Amino acid sequence: VCVCVCMFMRVLQMFHFMWTVSPGSRDSTMAVWSLPSSSDNYLAEEVPSTVPVHVLENIINPTMHDKVRDMVVSRQHSILGSLQASQCQASVYFWDTNVLQQTSVSKMQHGSENVCLALDEGRNLFAVGSRSYVTLIDPRAKHSGRSECQALYSPDAGNGVRSVEFNEGILSFGTGEGNLYFFDLRAGQYLSKYDASDTSVFSLKVSNGYLVS
Repeated sequence: VCVCVCMFMRVLQMFHFMWTVSPGSRDSTMAVWSLPSSSDNYLAEEVPSTVPVHVLENIINPTMHDKVRDMVVSRQHSILGSLQASQCQASVYFWDTNVLQQTSVSKMQHGSENVCLALDEGRNLFAVGSRSYVTLIDPRAKHSGRSECQALYSPDAGNGVRSVEFNEGILSFGTGEGNLYFFDLRAGQYLSKYDASDTSVFSLKVSNGYLVS
């Protein structure tokens, strides 16, 4: 089972009613675990490694047997999103966290290297990073007859989007070229450079390697 520390912390912070972790594995299985109530007063970084946990529920996806790449949880909308992908295909599965039942699935139009998932809880908007695109997903669109997916072409196409994040209407993502880009969701365009004579896309060069969250 492959579980990233950042994934543990992200899910722990979302479930306010108890200490809960939700790891995903390479065989498409997820589990929801709960720490005993005696640990409720611990800060996340202080929870001892010896504290026992018990499994609340195992979730096995019978329709797809790809690796779980990333997971996010919306406390406001009671939705858990899981990105499951293989080398050339990927889908985001949505679950009702109240009953741990799958509610819908969105298949990615761009199937290569889908490795990261983010959530804008206020907009109930999900973002998936792939080899050349960031795909925005609105799970509610399917019920209104609209397309639930919108793909943004990465300025570093072919070099992989390795991390995605939302912050107050700005979508930021890091690429395999070590660049960080910013997309304004309200304006529907990338942030450009400050120089009025240069309208090219603004970016920050952070490193020569992958940028991961």
